[in-house]
Amino acid sequence: MPHKYTPEQFTNVFWSKADQSAGPDACWPWTGTIHSPGYGRIQWRTKEYGTHRLAWELTHGPIPEGMFVCHTCDVRHCCNPAHLFLGTSAENTADRHRKGRDARGHTHGMTGGHRAARGENQGASKLTEHAVREIRRLYADGIKSSKIAVLFGIDRTNVWHIVTRKSWQHVE
Repeated sequence: MPHKYTPEQFTNVFWSKADQSAGPDACWPWTGTIHSPGYGRIQWRTKEYGTHRLAWELTHGPIPEGMFVCHTCDVRHCCNPAHLFLGTSAENTADRHRKGRDARGHTHGMTGGHRAARGENQGASKLTEHAVREIRRLYADGIKSSKIAVLFGIDRTNVWHIVTRKSWQHVE
């Protein structure tokens, strides 16, 4: 059975799903499938790829054995190669701790002696506090989380975290 895309066609499809509209220095958010815990995913042939890893490989070549593709921007679904760097497991962990995050990306309230930005103020947020209130209202009104996710361009898991107050706890 022939494959749907040639490698060149797949590369074009891949980059078309990375929103580059904000320019070369901005995050290029993945507009395709986002898996928990927030990384973009794409399948080609029989393999599923993390989109940040694939962005690295398409730009710089193969990822050396045992290396991680890390984000300078901390936006897990960002595919801008300028925001990616290689690091070992230890370097990735050190970068995470230096930025005040745990393994799930949650901040611990203080980073570098300053209060960590929350919600729409932290820079990578797709949502505003108004949108969070609307998501909670829609869910309370019986709208399915899958429909809410589509309306707001987020993952169903994100909707669940918002309505159960695992995220955006500071929003009334």
